[in-house]
Amino acid sequence: MTKKLAARLLILFFLQASFVALAQTKKPAKSTTVSKKEAAKSTGASSSTKAAPPPASQEPTTLQKGVTQVQTVLNTMYEPQTTSTFHSGNTAVNVGLGLLGANHGYDVFGSVSQSPALSVSYERGITDSFGPGTLSVGGLLGYKHYYYDFPKTDYRASWTDVLLMARGSYHYNLTDNPQIDTYAGLTLGVRLNTYSNSNANSVARDVYNDQGLHLATGIFLGGRYFVTNNLGVFAEAGYDMTYLKFGLTAKF
Repeated sequence: MTKKLAARLLILFFLQASFVALAQTKKPAKSTTVSKKEAAKSTGASSSTKAAPPPASQEPTTLQKGVTQVQTVLNTMYEPQTTSTFHSGNTAVNVGLGLLGANHGYDVFGSVSQSPALSVSYERGITDSFGPGTLSVGGLLGYKHYYYDFPKTDYRASWTDVLLMARGSYHYNLTDNPQIDTYAGLTLGVRLNTYSNSNANSVARDVYNDQGLHLATGIFLGGRYFVTNNLGVFAEAGYDMTYLKFGLTAKF
């Protein structure tokens, strides 16, 4: 009996274990995918959390600060001026007197007297696209007379210069005043000199003879101040026929 009872209990235990195992295999496995609601909750939670702040930028070095300042100054210097008074298509005429002309070496042993030089210059603006200013071209016609007295003699020599020169100017207003026009330029042309003296037989003294046609060059820096929109005064320093010129100017 005891062996039969033990065998029945063992069979019963085995059957019960088999039913439990079979029941577990029939249960659906848990899904590893995240549902839409769970995903939405996860997204909301992540968006509600603050993003990590970006790393702090490094302080610029002294060299970088200096380069930035230089670039700022250069950009300001070469920014086109809205108050410029001379543009492409404008025409200007200067009528002036010239002082402090060169004596061409004639006063080495004496003194040269000279009349103020007379000049008329013309220019027209041709482009506003050449840098921040305006480029102009034109010409100059000038006249100058001077004479030389040799010391302790009655000898006198005289010269007359007529200049015909082309001029190129660059206008850039260095101020914020719309009545002022500042410019600089170069000249290139010819100088026709006529010579005479009171003693035609003196060969030695004729070494001062500068008669003929000569190449003439010059450089100048100038400014105009317009009293009205079209009329004003001008002054130029440099050299083409004199070191200083001043007079009246007109703009059309």
